[in-house]
Amino acid sequence: MKRVFGKHFATAIAALSATATLATALFNLEGIKQCWIYGAIGAIIVLAGSAIYALWQIRSKKEIELNLSSELKLTVKEGDLFKQKGVICIPFNEYFDTHVGDGVVGKDTLHGIFINKYFEDRVGELDKRISEALPKDGFEECKRRVETCPTRKYPLGTCISLREGEDTYVLFALTHFDSNDIANVSRSEFTEVIGKLTKYLNDTVEDKPVFMPLFGTGLSRVNRTAQRILIHIVDTLDFNDTVTIKGGVNIIIKSLRKVNVNLNTVEYIVKQGIVEKEQ
Repeated sequence: MKRVFGKHFATAIAALSATATLATALFNLEGIKQCWIYGAIGAIIVLAGSAIYALWQIRSKKEIELNLSSELKLTVKEGDLFKQKGVICIPFNEYFDTHVGDGVVGKDTLHGIFINKYFEDRVGELDKRISEALPKDGFEECKRRVETCPTRKYPLGTCISLREGEDTYVLFALTHFDSNDIANVSRSEFTEVIGKLTKYLNDTVEDKPVFMPLFGTGLSRVNRTAQRILIHIVDTLDFNDTVTIKGGVNIIIKSLRKVNVNLNTVEYIVKQGIVEKEQ
């Protein structure tokens, strides 16, 4: 952030200094130039104006748009994931549990909020729809702490789609569950999940907009800051030449301040890393 401020500050000083030099050349300001008081006042005005301009330029943004390629526009913004319309991605665990409570699915997680918001009185229906959508092979049978929970464990990155109303929800396996139902995912697995989710979306959403949370910042225990995780997700999408999601991808963050994400910094880092192709 200091580097971004310095860049805008230097730009403003150059512009204001050039303006002052031009004004001196065009008008008879010799009397003013010879008075050190006026010179000091002028310098203070230039510095103060430059600082104000730089601060205005780096004001905290609530939304940024990144054109990663001609085929993919990525938007990152503050908002409520469940108020979006289109294809909405929800992280689940490897068992695709629907049991909220008893230390299985936390009611305050996106996983739990999704279930309680749309299926609180229809959990049995949700179980059936998930079971029908999941692959019939490639899973591992495991004994669970809560006997009523599913016993089929699927590979991380497994994705299924459920239509609810006008929207499509993509449920994807983000985390392992240990014997005590504690969620975890390694950083290498986290990257693999992003890749599998991106491929699934690329193959299924057609021209619909995609909305996803900033996943990996909570109980998944990736052990990186939210800003670092966000940049990693952006980089993973950016370096995938096969992504052609015409409706665009949107990363929705409930509260930028709460997770300590600065979109100005993210925008600067990403845009500085993109080299424009020669015309």
